Amino acid sequence: MNTSVAGISQDNLETHRKFAASNDIRFPLLADVEGEVCSKYDVLNFFGLVKRTTYIIELGRYEIIKAYPEVHVDGHVERIIDFLENTSS
Repeated sequence: MNTSVAGISQDNLETHRKFAASNDIRFPLLADVEGEVCSKYDVLNFFGLVKRTTYIIELGRYEIIKAYPEVHVDGHVERIIDFLENTSS
């Protein structure tokens, strides 16, 4: 689908490595230990914890074309695929 996937959180690289290995994650997990990116994408809650959020960013324009705040894992991948298959962006 000409799509790239990456995850980002405030966990460190070693935590990401272990999580990826134990869950068979095959896309990059980026460490934002200081929370700079998470803050810019407004995904930190009142307590400074990351809210699971998905952003679909149009490459080339680097514009957010869809946001899924407070993601629940069940059915999420299917919703993303449906969006990507039915968008003209």
